[in-house]
Amino acid sequence: MIFTEFKVIRTDNLLLRKIIIDDAKDMFEIFSDNEVLKHYDLLPHKTVSETVEFIKFQEEWYENRKGIRWGIIKKDENKLIGTCGFHHFDEEFKRAEIGYELNKNYWNKGFMKEALKEILKVGFSFMNLNRIEGIVDNENEVSKIILIKLGFKFEGCLRERFYFNGEFRDENHYGLLKSEWTK
Repeated sequence: MIFTEFKVIRTDNLLLRKIIIDDAKDMFEIFSDNEVLKHYDLLPHKTVSETVEFIKFQEEWYENRKGIRWGIIKKDENKLIGTCGFHHFDEEFKRAEIGYELNKNYWNKGFMKEALKEILKVGFSFMNLNRIEGIVDNENEVSKIILIKLGFKFEGCLRERFYFNGEFRDENHYGLLKSEWTK
């Protein structure tokens, strides 16, 4: 099971592995960037210490079987360029929500799609999930496109579903079932 063995994943260009404290500087680049977090329900980090606490929180989250987050390492640079994983993990109903973010210097190069394809394999095969959900800010067109390219189906828009940074925002819900997934 995924919560007893942290699965390391290798692709042509990437290594997906457990995030460690030594990744804090690279993660800070991502989580302090307003543009990266524009569609996120998280305020940008102001210090590397805040990012270290975030990494510790994710470690606890994993230990409590609530989710898993991989660091996306670009092999030829040995640099953490993003993270991806599952949260709101529901073992009984065999479902989880997918989440991801990428350093903007690596946008539009196919890295996120490459990483997500691999964690979908882990989710459906190794974790035995039946359903993976993606919840996307209505204005995040790039994220919508990635999910659709991966086979997710649009399931609806929940109007003004969340409140962030002084405004109500719409959420688009996407789902991918194991029976629909193409390896």
